[in-house]
Amino acid sequence: MGNSAEDGAKMAWLLIAKGAAPGTGDLYEKGRYDQTLAIWRAEAEQGDSSAQNNMGVLHARGQGVERDTVAAVAWFRRAADLGSAIAQLNLGLMIAHGEGVARDKKAAAGWVRKAAEQGLPRAQRLIGMLHLTGDGVPENPAEGIEWLIKAANQEDVTAQFTLGMIYEVGNGCDISLTDAFKWYRRATISGHPGAEEKLMALYARDPTLEIRVSDLLDGQNSPPPLPAGSMAMRPLLKSDADRLQFEAAVVRTAGNIFVSCSNREERFDGSARLCRYRQGHSPAWTYLDLTTMITDAALFSSGTDIDTSAFLSKEGDVIYLSVDGRMTTERIVGSGLWSDDSKGWGYMIAIASIDGRLHACGSGGQVYRRSDSGHWQHIDAGLLQGKDEKGISLEAIAGPYDHEVYVGGWHKNVNDGVLFCWDGHRWASVVSDIASISSIHVEYPGSVWACGRHGTLLHGNHIDGFTNVLTPDRARAYVAVTVYEGRVFLATEKGLYAYDGGSVERIRTGLVPEHNDGHILRVADGLLWSIGYDDIVCFDGTNWKRIPFPGNSPVR
Repeated sequence: MGNSAEDGAKMAWLLIAKGAAPGTGDLYEKGRYDQTLAIWRAEAEQGDSSAQNNMGVLHARGQGVERDTVAAVAWFRRAADLGSAIAQLNLGLMIAHGEGVARDKKAAAGWVRKAAEQGLPRAQRLIGMLHLTGDGVPENPAEGIEWLIKAANQEDVTAQFTLGMIYEVGNGCDISLTDAFKWYRRATISGHPGAEEKLMALYARDPTLEIRVSDLLDGQNSPPPLPAGSMAMRPLLKSDADRLQFEAAVVRTAGNIFVSCSNREERFDGSARLCRYRQGHSPAWTYLDLTTMITDAALFSSGTDIDTSAFLSKEGDVIYLSVDGRMTTERIVGSGLWSDDSKGWGYMIAIASIDGRLHACGSGGQVYRRSDSGHWQHIDAGLLQGKDEKGISLEAIAGPYDHEVYVGGWHKNVNDGVLFCWDGHRWASVVSDIASISSIHVEYPGSVWACGRHGTLLHGNHIDGFTNVLTPDRARAYVAVTVYEGRVFLATEKGLYAYDGGSVERIRTGLVPEHNDGHILRVADGLLWSIGYDDIVCFDGTNWKRIPFPGNSPVR
């Protein structure tokens, strides 16, 4: 039978009951088995079924006591006879494995069924699987599927994934790709590691698949389209009737990009399509739809959250997408124009990670800094405009330190640009007589670039001052600036330019057609990325490459 501690360690399938003496669960998790054993034994001898079940687990695993599977079965049986669903399941599993008792598939299934009838999801899934195969029970696929659905509706992720496979191949039922799509989607949202690929593959087979409206409305059959804490993205395989344009982007690596899109014809309709590109995956693009308009995005790391993508909505909601697929939202209280808590200052425009903290600015002169606790604090004394004031509007934010933060934009009109610096205590203007500032980039501390309308390209810092290194050109508006391999790159809505220390030259990518509409510049993974309104290209220092986007017709 095997009574070693090593054998006990393999019995991870046994379940601990949570109804035993308060606090003992923590003791058990910390490995203080002797203390746990003493408490549970006393409770068990007084007839507590949860403690009796847990005594069975300790004996089965050899924790705090010599491993004894016969004694474990006895404890499980005492608790099961008192009606403990977890003990009934554990007893059924012990009998099924022949641990501490003779193996008897029929008796094992009987105990698992008792637990399932009490609503235990894992037991419902197991009895469902037994009916699919006829293992210890009569083979009855229809009844098996009914039990699996009960477990899946209690968020048993394995049951959800299993139902997807059943409906995909017609195991005991008619093939239904719609139902398979539904259950793979549920499993993806619940975090099953293999469900997303199955979902994408299924959608690739039939792009017309949709979730039934009844499944979205009936809480018993399907979760909301996008529950908090998850990120379930659908395959993006073909263009919609409405052409999309890129509004914001995060480039994590060369093969992992997020872009937020709006409907080109209805750009300000208050919604966004968030698209993700993953090189080497099939399909390469996936998406989810948001009911808010995204204005900017940034990549940041905080604590254990590494390379988190932060998307800023114009109403001041910040949507976070973590590397492991978690999705959370924070509110910048008071921001925006139409939210319930809005103070009327104006829309939020730009977000940036500065010295490990997120900062954001908006069209009413508002500037916020995020604390470690997730609270967004005003640092805009002297800049913030009243509800009826039409003064400072900020469009860009960047900085090397949280005590050296630059914001840029315009005052009263776009011909009257502003560039301010925060020293940790107050704001000060660092340049005058400029046009509106659209973008700020910190090359390194002491070397800050800012660009904007009228061919404006500023270079300097808050101590030494800034110089407009180019001759004003009212016909040219730079909308983004960055530095790549020692060259300053500038984006316009008519193409890319590079500054070589004396003048600017037009960049010819050699792509067909030419890349002509850059407005977002990023440097990541050793590459320069230029993202236009409907075109994405990257540069490795020698060659340019275009990333096809199936959400629109091909760039021609």
